[in-house]
Amino acid sequence: MALIAHHLATHEDDRRRLIVNPATIPRAIEEFLRRYSIPTVARSLTRDTEIRGVAMKAGDRVMLPTCLPWPRRAALQEFDDGPTWIDVQTTTWLSVKGTHKCPGANLARVEIKIFLEEWLARIPDFSIASGANVRYLSGGVAGIKNLPLVWPTI
Repeated sequence: MALIAHHLATHEDDRRRLIVNPATIPRAIEEFLRRYSIPTVARSLTRDTEIRGVAMKAGDRVMLPTCLPWPRRAALQEFDDGPTWIDVQTTTWLSVKGTHKCPGANLARVEIKIFLEEWLARIPDFSIASGANVRYLSGGVAGIKNLPLVWPTI
């Protein structure tokens, strides 16, 4: 939720779209989960290899983020931002699929839906505090360590 709040605090157009048309929230949730997926898969190499000039040996551990799946070919031609681009209203991206399906994914979707509906209804205007140093966490699970948000007093 912190990654989503960060996005909405820094992308006013997306925030406004969700406020004006809350029916788009379920679609936006799928986009947010695609773009800001938090787990990272770790694997051990089975053989020596080289990728883009980086030599790796059998037994080395590599981290494979599950976010940012490749877009459909048409989307690649249409948008220059690649997989970091978000559209809270349309379906233009393929979902990440694999053998593992997080058992908490459906609960997360419900929690995010409630968060977006309730937060945006009560605090439609918010941003990251001026001069704030947002700190990110990485590793097996990505996230944000601190997100100092500010909003006008009511």
